[in-house]
Amino acid sequence: MKYFRLKAEEIDTLPYYEFPNQYNESRPGRSYSRDNLETLVSRKAAYLAGLDESIDPVEKENQFLREGWKFFSEDLTPKGPDTPSSVWVVDCCRMGEWQSHWA
Repeated sequence: MKYFRLKAEEIDTLPYYEFPNQYNESRPGRSYSRDNLETLVSRKAAYLAGLDESIDPVEKENQFLREGWKFFSEDLTPKGPDTPSSVWVVDCCRMGEWQSHWA
């Protein structure tokens, strides 16, 4: 899940639908709900940005996730040298595809 920048261990926490893989029958494919993926990404970005110190993630979950999604969405855009870095750091471009890491 390169777009969502999630590790395999993080994705494995989500429910999924398993389907036959036409290229390798011994390894079935997995289909995840986009809503579940976006919730997980929002929560991860919010915690990494330190929003849990200013917004209670239990009592104000909707606001917490909304703010986390803003951090994730804003940081998809590559930053120039004059732009301050934030949660995401774009460190290189290889074969036309941005490679990113958490700061």
